[in-house]
Amino acid sequence: MSRERMEQTLAQLETAISSCIQEWKRDNDETGYERFLQSLDLLEAMADAAAADGGSEPAKLVPLLTKLHAHVRNRDIVAIVDEFEWSLIPFVRDWRKVVTANAGNPG
Repeated sequence: MSRERMEQTLAQLETAISSCIQEWKRDNDETGYERFLQSLDLLEAMADAAAADGGSEPAKLVPLLTKLHAHVRNRDIVAIVDEFEWSLIPFVRDWRKVVTANAGNPG
């Protein structure tokens, strides 16, 4: 995946996560769930692309996804929202900074 495409996908991921949070906070469960699934799809695409590129971000995702998985299993929407808001969004923003900083470097 090109760096430009990675930046775009990370921006889409951040938007999807933010939308998921907003919808669930508004008690729009169905729309929040749709955004949640969209976020997971985008996150999977980014993790796959970064792993293929040799990036360290997929390894950094493991603890976040482990916590998120536990919250999903417990059907704890509040904990999922907290994890998205306080862990995943900052992680995605940092990841975007890394991708942007490396934009001028080949490979």
